[in-house]
Amino acid sequence: MAQDRPDKDKPRNALIVVGEALAMAVLPDNDRAAVWAEFMRLNLGLGGLTKAELRAAVDAIDTWLNTNAGALNTAIPQPARGALSTSQKARLLVAIVERRYITGS
Repeated sequence: MAQDRPDKDKPRNALIVVGEALAMAVLPDNDRAAVWAEFMRLNLGLGGLTKAELRAAVDAIDTWLNTNAGALNTAIPQPARGALSTSQKARLLVAIVERRYITGS
């Protein structure tokens, strides 16, 4: 029941079916804004972008992830595709992206 959830006041993303996999819908606007604000707080530099241009990049990346969730899921071979939860697949993606583009750069 919704009233029993400790996170009941937090916005929840709707699950949608992509092929045989469950994927998250695009982030709600307040979550996109939180990602945008956190990136600015990290003070990594905006590369000459305005805040509005950075926000457009956040929106575009989130939309791309939503559009390509099915392709990512299909790329994972069985039995991992069936055995890993959506959350586990997301953590695996984050670990690979971080190693490839952040710690490995």
